[in-house]
Amino acid sequence: MTLDLLDVMQSALSGVPSGKDLGELAPHTRKHATASGLGPLLYYTVQNGLVSAPQELQTELLSTELTSRVLVEEQLDALEEILRALGPVSNQITLLKGISICQTHYPAPHMRPMGDIDLLVPVDKQALLEAQLVHLGYHQKSAQPADFYKHHHHSMPFFHEQKQVWVEVHTALFSPRSRLSGDRIFARE
Repeated sequence: MTLDLLDVMQSALSGVPSGKDLGELAPHTRKHATASGLGPLLYYTVQNGLVSAPQELQTELLSTELTSRVLVEEQLDALEEILRALGPVSNQITLLKGISICQTHYPAPHMRPMGDIDLLVPVDKQALLEAQLVHLGYHQKSAQPADFYKHHHHSMPFFHEQKQVWVEVHTALFSPRSRLSGDRIFARE
């Protein structure tokens, strides 16, 4: 029987050492965890003595740790640049998902597994935000056709090639097709 990833996550959340070894994780589980952005969290558990790991795995996790630190710093810098470019309109932008909580709810910002910036903007400010993104060097890019985004809760994602930063401009929390979109609890107010 192999170590379960949930055991490792429980140790990370509780701060209680498990006495387990990440080397016991099945290779496909370990690969999936690092591919999903959990490498820095696994590294954290090892560095804080919550679990142990063979040296080879520690080196692999250190690589994900360092890469994640660089990427998240780039995202945070990009977010600051976007909000600064919007001037007073930035007060109407709501940060969503991981970017909104990475500095307060994770041991360190780079431990959040998602890698984009989600911004909720009033419909009447969407064009302004998107124009600023283009001005800052972002362009829209997606594997989905443009028609896919006509009835979606965010426009086609924006990508900055040099910074490797993705931004989604949301005008709602859910697609109009979702039952949740009409629920008052999820209204912008």
